[in-house]
Amino acid sequence: MFSSGIYAILDGDRLGLDTPASVRGALPLLTELAVAAREGGAVALQLRLKAVDVTPELRAQVAHALVRAVGDRLPLVINDDVAAATALRSGLHLGQGDGDVAQVRAAVGPAALVGWSTHNMPQVRAAQELPCDYLGFGPILWTGSKRGLDPVTGWAQLTDACAASVKPVVAIGGLGLEHAVLARAAGAHAMAVIGGWLGPAGERASAESSHARLVALVAAWQAGGTA
Repeated sequence: MFSSGIYAILDGDRLGLDTPASVRGALPLLTELAVAAREGGAVALQLRLKAVDVTPELRAQVAHALVRAVGDRLPLVINDDVAAATALRSGLHLGQGDGDVAQVRAAVGPAALVGWSTHNMPQVRAAQELPCDYLGFGPILWTGSKRGLDPVTGWAQLTDACAASVKPVVAIGGLGLEHAVLARAAGAHAMAVIGGWLGPAGERASAESSHARLVALVAAWQAGGTA
């Protein structure tokens, strides 16, 4: 399991990757951003390519490049792709509609890091019996990174989810620098960020700016532990 802190998500939609060709063309940037996450102090890095229809081979190519970039210093988590996670021995994150967690665990093995998305308290309670390592919980705030958005949970539900779960909870959904202390105070093990480290929609992401944002996020998270 990864340490408490900032969970960085490399989101293809935020980066404007809407075709397989754009994903291939962005491979150098994705690699640079992975290094920025590693050097900036992220505790995990997730590859999320939801809005673009990529082949399993292309997703595996991107994931393999990220694995080489971060080495063993940063856990890589692949969103939804069981085959890629199994082949690369990386982590895997699944949503509520992404299959049976027990079957996935059997496929990836007992050592693989497996995360499971939850959006309300019944899902949190049900997840306590699942063979996953951590829960994503949210969206805490409104976010443009997700289609068919589940109802916003807010901070009170995050606090309840953290209190009810024996598994570490990762807060997600519209979170940035100003929310680190709140997420930690609610009991979250980590805070997932997309725009919080890649920058707002419409701004071209760069390794330098993303590294700087991540350093600030990590500092805010650490400050929340002593507040």
